[in-house]
Amino acid sequence: MSNKLSQETIREKLKKHQNEDTLLKVYVFVLLATFLTMCLLCLAHLANWAKYKDQESVVTAGKIIEKERKDGTIFRPPTYYLAIEWNYEKNGETTTEKKYIEVERDIYLVYEVGDYFDSQNFSVPNIENETTEVSSC
Repeated sequence: MSNKLSQETIREKLKKHQNEDTLLKVYVFVLLATFLTMCLLCLAHLANWAKYKDQESVVTAGKIIEKERKDGTIFRPPTYYLAIEWNYEKNGETTTEKKYIEVERDIYLVYEVGDYFDSQNFSVPNIENETTEVSSC
């Protein structure tokens, strides 16, 4: 009788252990599936960000929507920026963004908000009101 009882007890414990193992496997599977899904979402987001940066990098011209001057320090002179607007496609819709282009002080002073600025081909009037072509890299 005790042998029968111990065999039934062992069977019950084994069955309970198998159920716990199955539950653990389900938890591990759900955890791995969640982790892989998050990795794929991060990769998709990174790919979209890289595509955005590629499109932004070729923008060299546009309407000036903002001017910004950052004060210098003892080690660095002030910096001047013209912000231009540019459009790109995102999820099938056209989105408008702004891009800051660092310029020299003279160029910053000549251009106003609303002007068209082309960083590859722009002109700065000199003191005699003549137009001189200036190239920027």
